Amino acid sequence: MLKSLRRRGEAGFSLVELLVVVGIIGIMVAVGIPAIATYIKNYRIRGAAAQVAGEFQTARARAIKRNASLGVVLLVVSPTTYRYVIEDDMTPPATAARNNISVLLGDTNQVGPVRNLPLGIVFSTTAPTIRGLRFNHLGAACEPGSSGDCPNTVDAGVAQIVPAGADWLITLASTTTGLRRNVRITPGGRISTE
Repeated sequence: MLKSLRRRGEAGFSLVELLVVVGIIGIMVAVGIPAIATYIKNYRIRGAAAQVAGEFQTARARAIKRNASLGVVLLVVSPTTYRYVIEDDMTPPATAARNNISVLLGDTNQVGPVRNLPLGIVFSTTAPTIRGLRFNHLGAACEPGSSGDCPNTVDAGVAQIVPAGADWLITLASTTTGLRRNVRITPGGRISTE
């Protein structure tokens, strides 16, 4: 009986073993926290770029779905907000005339919801010249007012898009970390983040 009581009392960990385990966990946490903090900073800006790219894709899909003869424009409304605008008349009878974007912004049938960038993220394109991009019924992108295929300039919003060769670029930046991400749109309508 005495032997069985001794064996039960000996089961467990010594103080030295517990201190070694706690020390190892402390070292792992100390090494891991900076990596986690960097990941969170990068995650926020990458997520914002993916969100904007997704809204460009939504505008493109709306143009294709509706077989838009006039187009769907993704418009940068402010340094932290954006939305799409359907230029075709959505309230029959259809009119042949294209309304200005500023007129269409007042019609809830013509515009998508205002989207906000995550907190601390802003549009920050260097030397922007374009307020929005138009997608046609085939999903191709064009700069409003640039050619016969893409008439009528955009008369509302904030310039935050810049030509980048044959493509267009919009840049997002974190106000706290200075990290930047780009969304690239090709003339064929391909949208990617970089």
